[in-house]
Amino acid sequence: SSAHIANNLLSHNLRERDAADVVAEGNLTDVGSAPFADVDGGDLHLAAGSSAVDAGVALSGDSEVTHDIDGDPRDATPDVGADEL
Repeated sequence: SSAHIANNLLSHNLRERDAADVVAEGNLTDVGSAPFADVDGGDLHLAAGSSAVDAGVALSGDSEVTHDIDGDPRDATPDVGADEL
């Protein structure tokens, strides 16, 4: 089996299992709450100046990632995570 894991904000490192073929790119690991605007207030949008801004990779052929969680379009250099700042 295989998987393509891209542009995710993660609290831990990714680990392969069951000898799967994995392509992992554009992911940020061990990020904690730093990339987010106001975690305590429930605002999980990206904060200005976050390391996640423009740190993702473009995903060709994946129409489901042309927009972020709010319906905003992704640009040529996408942000990591569900939000495009």
